[in-house]
Amino acid sequence: MARFVGKTFESLNSMLSNSGLFINLQDKTSTKLIPWTVDSKSFIRKLKNVDSKQVEEEIVQSYLIAIEKRLSEPDVPNAEIDEMIKLCMTCETMGYPVSFIYVHCLKLAQKGNLQEKHTGYSAASYFLHPHHELVILLINTMQKDLCSSNYVEILLALSSICNLINVDTVHNILHLVEEKLNHEKSSVRKSAILTLGHCLLLIDSQSAYQMSIPKIEKALTDSELEVVSAAVSTLYKIIQKLPCDFSYLIKSLVELQDQILLRRVPRSMVYCDIPAPWLQLDILKLLNLLCKEAEHHRAVTPILKKTLLQVGLHNTLAHAIMYQVIESITCITPCSELVEMILSSVSMFLKSKNVNLKLMGIEGMIVIVKRLKPSITLAQQEIIMECLQLPDETLKLKHTVILDSGAFISFGKSF
Repeated sequence: MARFVGKTFESLNSMLSNSGLFINLQDKTSTKLIPWTVDSKSFIRKLKNVDSKQVEEEIVQSYLIAIEKRLSEPDVPNAEIDEMIKLCMTCETMGYPVSFIYVHCLKLAQKGNLQEKHTGYSAASYFLHPHHELVILLINTMQKDLCSSNYVEILLALSSICNLINVDTVHNILHLVEEKLNHEKSSVRKSAILTLGHCLLLIDSQSAYQMSIPKIEKALTDSELEVVSAAVSTLYKIIQKLPCDFSYLIKSLVELQDQILLRRVPRSMVYCDIPAPWLQLDILKLLNLLCKEAEHHRAVTPILKKTLLQVGLHNTLAHAIMYQVIESITCITPCSELVEMILSSVSMFLKSKNVNLKLMGIEGMIVIVKRLKPSITLAQQEIIMECLQLPDETLKLKHTVILDSGAFISFGKSF
């Protein structure tokens, strides 16, 4: 437990004190630790030596009493409150209630410098839930920070909205969030799109969706790919809620996927040598959602084939993209060449020594058999039947679904 507490406090302190957002932006006073009677380092040292739950509780309660007493005094510096909040977050993580600190988190978010605001907003998001009675006291602070000329304050407010705003308070900040879609900083535009999507899902109104979708669609042409990625992710969530036809987006999404496959992406968005993998997944899922007519199927077939050929099977992200391509291909009317390609990909999953990949292969085969009813070769049937010899019960249950589909009649009889 002591080791867990030590790591927890170190992580919280690192997260709240050394965020990259605040490099060269902190006030000098924010990095200067003002001495106070409750020392966080001694707190960790004492917990490392405890040998019972009772001793731990006595230590924690003594510190919480000292913090509460100190906070009752007038003119406590914000730097001290900042340190107390971090310690209280550790205590709450350990299961000790610290409700007396909640209001001080709001005060720090309202009146602190950038670093202290970060601590205040983060702690409020951690301690409170959207329907907590204290959240209403933070609305004015969010509105003020959304109108700030400092982009860091805007980012702090936007991130807190997703954690603290509910359906009753969302209308107080929605218009301010929409204004940030045109901010000069790409990080603000990205955060604004994600926050707007969260707000719209809270409201869950057809009129609200339809009024905001053109603004989100505009972000698909943004010069920064991180903003485009946020727009694609948000559109996928919203379009599922609407009966309207959004097939006009297919061309833009195909072009975007093509640019990604050509590796025309920032280096920061390349993971495990795969360009923008999470964006690729969102694009494929959105194309899957939009393609309903034969002409749409023809429009996406070349890009699906290109993605399938390029993705490979060298890591988990590649596996995820390949499975999503298989899912997308089964939702259209593919040519025989594409069917053979996805069957070959599924066979590679099934040949893997990794049980999770085998299970992914079975899931993929179930989707293919149910939707496309292809002709399964004897070699592919043998690969699947070999999986029945494995001790994993989940794999065996999944196999029965394929066997019951009728695709394996000839082989099933001989088996």
